[in-house]
Amino acid sequence: MLLGYDLTAAQAFTVVTVFNAMTFALKVTPFSVRSLSEASVAMERFKSLFLMAEVEMIRDKPQNPQVAVEMTGASLAWETAGHSAQPTPRGTPLVGATLRHGRRRPAQKDKAGEQAGRLLKEGEILSSPEGNSPPIPSVSQRLQRTLHCVDLTVQQGKLTGICGSVGSGKTSLISAILGQMTLLEGKVAVNGDFAYVAQQAWILNATLRDNILFGKEYEEERFQAVLSACCLRPDLAILPNADLTEIGERGANLSGGQRQRISLARALYSDRAIYILDDPLSALDAHVGNHIFNNAIKKQLRHKTIIFVTHQLQVNTLYILYCLQSTT
Repeated sequence: MLLGYDLTAAQAFTVVTVFNAMTFALKVTPFSVRSLSEASVAMERFKSLFLMAEVEMIRDKPQNPQVAVEMTGASLAWETAGHSAQPTPRGTPLVGATLRHGRRRPAQKDKAGEQAGRLLKEGEILSSPEGNSPPIPSVSQRLQRTLHCVDLTVQQGKLTGICGSVGSGKTSLISAILGQMTLLEGKVAVNGDFAYVAQQAWILNATLRDNILFGKEYEEERFQAVLSACCLRPDLAILPNADLTEIGERGANLSGGQRQRISLARALYSDRAIYILDDPLSALDAHVGNHIFNNAIKKQLRHKTIIFVTHQLQVNTLYILYCLQSTT
């Protein structure tokens, strides 16, 4: 024998049995290595999430119970480590004064509003018109000062529009209300819970119904009313399983307008006190946007507080907060 000793049947069958037992382990080893690699990437993502600082919720409430959102002399900044905020270029837009029915206030009030609502350039210190107020305290290099000395009052149950060009500070303003910016000085007070519709729709890898319910209990009448208000019924007719159709990751099997309407429908179904809508109609056709504005925003949310950010001036808003271009 080549082994130098006799190999009995018992020994041969034992060796074969051992190798058969090892076969499965050897087959799955390459897959295990790949799974470990993917798990390592996933753990790094979890780690970055778990190590993030806790978001400080706005706990102050306005003294006037008829006020939903109140900002008094608020100066706020983005954390550059977590946000890709760009330095403000020359000709920075202004956050101007509040207007009623689209007409400007008297010149002296308008001038004060422009001074109070001006956006700071990186490293700039803005003094008051009298020149006797102290400068803003120095900010860590991690923070990029964006909004300075903003005064804003949003009444309960009113529709407030924020209109302005790209980069004028509209999204920063509503991010400040949501508590996503660092408050340097002043006060931000909120009375009620939020429903927020972002510019980029956020879609779950779940059914259309689950995307709208978002963990809430299903109510047939309420759900159907939301579908009608957000003009989703024609879309359900062409989906294979109607509202039970599985939506791909990030809404891969939906158009941009469909994703935006589902995101808006989720906000309507949540039944919150304050609705912050960041340009929700930009991805929609004109007639669809008009239907949603009249039926969802003006009708279904008629008793809610709405902060509506848009590039399109809606003449039916009660208040318009303009973000104006600097003339300097």
